[in-house]
Amino acid sequence: MRILFLLLLIIPFCTKAQINKSAIQLARDNVDEYVKSKLFRSKFYTSVSYGLLKERKDIDKETVWEMDHVFVIEEKHTVGSNPATSKQEYNFTFYFDSKMNITKAESSQ
Repeated sequence: MRILFLLLLIIPFCTKAQINKSAIQLARDNVDEYVKSKLFRSKFYTSVSYGLLKERKDIDKETVWEMDHVFVIEEKHTVGSNPATSKQEYNFTFYFDSKMNITKAESSQ
């Protein structure tokens, strides 16, 4: 009886943690896809760090969540006859709707 009671107390916490983990992973996947397909096409993208997924309490109903993201874009170019690469670090804040689709992105360099 005690074990059943203990399980009934623990299960809601475990499912809530799994939902939060899934939302964070979905947001990260959406950010990666957005950067690769819309912001920097055909450039080498490396993720440096992701911020926390934070709920927005603004008047704007379109954006419900936000996440900061730092990443590096590597660009290849030639100097004379020598190929060279340069790396540029970017800081962006991504805004999500309730279905975790990106509604806008802002650079904060």
